[in-house]
Amino acid sequence: MSGCAAVLELLDDYLDGELQPRDMRRIHAHLAECDACAAEFRRARREVDAVRERLRQVPVPPDLRARLGAAIRELSSHGRH
Repeated sequence: MSGCAAVLELLDDYLDGELQPRDMRRIHAHLAECDACAAEFRRARREVDAVRERLRQVPVPPDLRARLGAAIRELSSHGRH
C-alpha cells in the first residue's frame, strides 16, 4: 500500500479497525506524515463519532431487539454446518 489514494480507499475500514495489523500500521504511519490524509481522517472520525453518539440516543424497541437476536443466531448457526 502506498500513496494517499490507497489510504483514503481504506480509511473507513481503518476507522472500524477491520484491517490486518500490517495495514493498520501502514495507514497509521501515513497519517502521521501526510497532513491532507490526517485532516480527512479527523473529519471522518468526527462523523463516525457523531453517528455513534446519535445511535446511542435512539431507543431500540424490545421486539426489534428480539428479532435481530434471532436473525443473528440463525446466521451464526449456518456458519457452523
